[in-house]
Amino acid sequence: MEVIDTNEPPPMPDDAPEPQGPHANLNFQCPDAFQGISQLQLTPDQIAALNEPIDQMVLDILPTGEVYPSQVEIRRQLNRVFGQGKWAIMPRGPFIKSDDCLFREYALFVNGCYVGEATGGQDWYEKNNRQTYDVVCESVKSNALKRCCKDLGIASECWDKRWCEQWKREHAVRVQVKKKDQTLGWQWRRTDADPFPYEIQGSASNPAMEPQRKSQPAQQAAPSPAPAPTADGKPYVSGMMQRDVYEKATNNGGKRFAIQVDGQWYATFDTKVAAVGRAAFKAGMPVSIQYHDTQYGHDIDAIAIGEVTPATDKAPF
Repeated sequence: MEVIDTNEPPPMPDDAPEPQGPHANLNFQCPDAFQGISQLQLTPDQIAALNEPIDQMVLDILPTGEVYPSQVEIRRQLNRVFGQGKWAIMPRGPFIKSDDCLFREYALFVNGCYVGEATGGQDWYEKNNRQTYDVVCESVKSNALKRCCKDLGIASECWDKRWCEQWKREHAVRVQVKKKDQTLGWQWRRTDADPFPYEIQGSASNPAMEPQRKSQPAQQAAPSPAPAPTADGKPYVSGMMQRDVYEKATNNGGKRFAIQVDGQWYATFDTKVAAVGRAAFKAGMPVSIQYHDTQYGHDIDAIAIGEVTPATDKAPF
């Protein structure tokens, strides 16, 4: 981990000019780090504006499925509520580079009052010519700003799991893509966004959420159907995997695996079960899982590639 001291300019490319002007070696230390904490005076109109739900059409989604607001919309909301020049985000310390990430802590002040602070982060691959130092630094600052604004209620919905799942039902779609190593995977995008250049045509779906969209109003989630039993009485589930098999080391040196289907996790210690799950995910195929419930969740008894069909209503075990 490398700490980049703000009293000394952060490392620049070899051909970059030396920092100039009165801020070249500025020490970003506030005389009163928490000045005006919990003393911000807000008008009724400002409180009402902060409590308004965010416009869902200004949100976007990462390929991995996280819903987020744009930094432009966050700044516009701050300007609308408080006015230009009435808020500021202040660095709390130096940039810190750990592996391929750059971090820095910032604090948000409104009308001279401390509101909150957060650490911003951004992936930084120095050999990537499209990731210049200034762009990465701006991304770190914007990431911290979005997190600070949660304390004001701005776009706080994006950290509410249930709210985000509802947004994804209405505004997002999951598509199959071909990776650089020619393997297949799944990524999320907005339904009104242009397809990815590497997207498999006709693969767009929302497998875990489409039945709810058809059968229920937008603000009400459909109840999950009871799991169907197999011949031996054990329940099973069929559907698409939301992500590749999750793997975690155990304290005794072994490995525990988890497979997510229709929003539920199913666990196992069996490497053969995990291998079947990985094969299904890479091929974009559904899986059927036979399981039993424990005090810790659902444990897998058997797995097969394939989905239950209405004609047979039988799992392919």
